[in-house]
Amino acid sequence: MFEYVENNNPNDLHGLLIIRNGHIIAEKYGWPYNETYPHNTFSVTKSLTGAITGVAIEEGIVKLDDLVLDYFPDMTFENMSKEKENMTIEQLLTMTNGIDWPEWEQGPQVFYEWENSENQLQYYLDQPIIKEQVGNFNYDTGAAVVLAAIIENATGKTLSEYGHEKIFKKIGITSLEFQSTNEGITNGGTNAHMVPRDMARFGYLYLHNGKWDGEQIIPEEWVKTSTTRHTGEDSQGYGYLFWTATESDYGGIDTYSAMGARNQYIYVVPEERLIIVQTSEYYSLGALLDYIIPAIESDEALSENAEAYNRLKELMGSE
Repeated sequence: MFEYVENNNPNDLHGLLIIRNGHIIAEKYGWPYNETYPHNTFSVTKSLTGAITGVAIEEGIVKLDDLVLDYFPDMTFENMSKEKENMTIEQLLTMTNGIDWPEWEQGPQVFYEWENSENQLQYYLDQPIIKEQVGNFNYDTGAAVVLAAIIENATGKTLSEYGHEKIFKKIGITSLEFQSTNEGITNGGTNAHMVPRDMARFGYLYLHNGKWDGEQIIPEEWVKTSTTRHTGEDSQGYGYLFWTATESDYGGIDTYSAMGARNQYIYVVPEERLIIVQTSEYYSLGALLDYIIPAIESDEALSENAEAYNRLKELMGSE
């Protein structure tokens, strides 16, 4: 695999970790990145927000069926409708609230106008809801920002403060830094930065159903629900701010992932106790999976192969 990378746009692969049975099997960084260099995770941020929301629900701070606009009693919004009045937290988690937000079709324009508005929360919630779209998946970064605002209003803490207190500090994540919207809300939708090893810690927490060193950090049921498909078609689906898939190319194994723009990934294969973390500039994870997953041969230790192992270390830059 690493020989393939050397011959196929190696500078576009910024970081790669492969972890199986709790051990780092392979780790490689491309200049100037290294294990201490925080990387923009883009929409991997959404899955972090999903985890924080699960803890807030477990603590009774918010509920799935809570109405979104009830958390902003001092604000008024344009394009009001019955559908907007009835928008719920669960719809934000599954991106099925129906708001007119053509992020995939008109991404640069949507983001430019939104990110240049004085109040991004106001801008988002002013948008009309397309009645026919309610209940159907539509990719939507603004939904995760609204979730962040709800949690901040409900807890009296920033999403970052609450998340670090309840989750990230407990599992040893130290590099994570969220960004903020123009009005000062934690951006729960994109642009959080952290090092790949901390991304791996988050994946490891989910792989172990929310438990870390014997402590249930995220409710087990929330982990299962978040990584179960609620919307989507064919083999690709969406849970609660996580992507889900059944990978037919590898025997129909079930996977889930936190995924960000330009191909940032925390990719989890529970059946194989496998975590893959990738940071990149549009590097194809699929090309690497064709090497990684078929390489899993046994649950026991493989026979020693000093020549291959030394070559692997050489390619990883660890010699």
